[in-house]
Amino acid sequence: MARAKGTSMRPTLFDVATEAGVSATTVSRVLNNRGSLSEKTRLKVFQAVRETGYHPNQSARTLWGKRSKLTGLIFPTTQNPFYGDMVYELERELFKRGYKTLLCNSSEDSEQERQFLDLLLANQADGMIVGSHNLDIRAYQQSDLPVVSIDRVTNHTIPVVSSDNYQGGRMATEELWKRGARMIGHINSAEVVEAPYSYERRRGYEDVVMEKGLEPTVFRVDWALAWEEKVPFLLRILEDNPTLDGLFIADDMTASLMMTMCRERHKHIAIVGYDGSDTVRKYIPDLPTIVQPIHDMAKTAVDVLIREINGDFSVSGSRFRLPVSFLPERRFS
Repeated sequence: MARAKGTSMRPTLFDVATEAGVSATTVSRVLNNRGSLSEKTRLKVFQAVRETGYHPNQSARTLWGKRSKLTGLIFPTTQNPFYGDMVYELERELFKRGYKTLLCNSSEDSEQERQFLDLLLANQADGMIVGSHNLDIRAYQQSDLPVVSIDRVTNHTIPVVSSDNYQGGRMATEELWKRGARMIGHINSAEVVEAPYSYERRRGYEDVVMEKGLEPTVFRVDWALAWEEKVPFLLRILEDNPTLDGLFIADDMTASLMMTMCRERHKHIAIVGYDGSDTVRKYIPDLPTIVQPIHDMAKTAVDVLIREINGDFSVSGSRFRLPVSFLPERRFS
């Protein structure tokens, strides 16, 4: 697949991958001598490099042992205020440390996430921070790049930074009890494989309601749905459970929507959300919520990533849980 002479377009790492019949990730691993690959695969890649005339230009610094000072951020979407605030804090913290960032919105699409991973490897990224978990964990491991997860990926080698989700679930449920709620339900993610943050928030809720002698009632809603698509699901919860007087909702945006729906229908249900991003605190001040320490989580994630980039893998597989706090609604006279 060698390019015709006179062609001005420069061959890319993806051209090499196509020529060799392997992924861009594999090409990057061969060129950077990362991970264990068969001699046959290495020869195919080097032959494809010759055939395509590929020359790693700016990235060549990394091939000579220097760092690119580039990091990747892979998150489901920055439309969610929590992720938007997290990305902002991560970018700011990385910039202070001399790193540029490449932001990838995976849109909860595993193939899109895979292509972003290939892109980061092709650009010789020094490491990445991920808040998405569609892609098989092995793909991150095999990339041989330092990886830190925000809340999502749990694995024996990838460090995870999160808020104390279990304590947050307890705190939210205890607050609803204090407000007089006695039929307390919980709305959580509809993910097929429950993410750690989702499981821990739910467990905190369940432990409290059972301690109070109540029966746990958990409802599942797809966080990725647009507001208008969530309405039928939330409406069904209200219609099918007329005695509900308290709801812990593990996402501020869904909690805000449910709060609006209850008011429109004159239903008196106490609601506590989860995340407490700056956006929510500014624009939905009447929503009581559990606040994640987003700034501290971002700083911790960057600290851990840079330690790994510098060769300190003592943090591998570590779990960093940061304390949460309760933010009551703001009332205006």
